[in-house]
Amino acid sequence: MNNRVKVTLLFVVSVLLTACAGSQWKTASNVVIRDSQNQFQIRLPAGWMHQTGNKKSILVSRDGLSLQYIKVGAIREHDLQLMVRAISRDKSKMLVLNALLPSELAGIIVSVFKNRKITRNLKILANRPAVIGSNINGFRLLISFITDSGLQIKREVYGYAEGAKLVFIMYQAPVLHYFSKDLGAFRQVVASFKSL
Repeated sequence: MNNRVKVTLLFVVSVLLTACAGSQWKTASNVVIRDSQNQFQIRLPAGWMHQTGNKKSILVSRDGLSLQYIKVGAIREHDLQLMVRAISRDKSKMLVLNALLPSELAGIIVSVFKNRKITRNLKILANRPAVIGSNINGFRLLISFITDSGLQIKREVYGYAEGAKLVFIMYQAPVLHYFSKDLGAFRQVVASFKSL
C-alpha cells in the first residue's frame, strides 16, 4: 500500500471514530427535538431514532442510514459561497441568500449535488415552490441518482433562506421499497418544522 492510500485510510478511520465517539442513537416517538444550536425543531416520527451529540444537524432514521434518513440542517452563506465558487467559472460571484428566489436556491442545491461524486448522475424529478412548517415559503426538490453499486436512490429536499444561511430538510432512501414507504413520515416532519 502506498503512502497516499495509507494516509487516506487513516483519515477516513479517524473521521469515523470521531463521528461515532460522541453520537448515540436514541428512540423516542412523537417527541419534539431541536438541533444543538436551537435554530429549529421537528417532531420525530413514531418508531424513528435520532442521533444525539450531532452538532451540525438533526439526523433521524428508522432502519439505519443506508436504508433511509431524514436530515435537518443549515449551511452558512459563507460555506455555500465556497461550494459555489469551487464549481463555478465565475470565481468572484457573490451569493446573497435573502435576495434569491426559492427556485434559485433549488438551482444552487442542484449544482452542488451535480458536482458530488455520488450524485453526479442525478435526474431532477421535481422542482417547485413549497410551504415548510406552517408558513415558511421555500422550495421542494426531488431528485434520483444511481450509486456506484447500481442502487437507485431518491432524495427529496425542502429548503429556504433565513438570514445568512440556507436551511434544508432532506429525506433519502432507496427507490425499491423504502422511499415511498417512509415518504409520508418525512412530509409530517416537514409539516412539523419550526424555525426558532
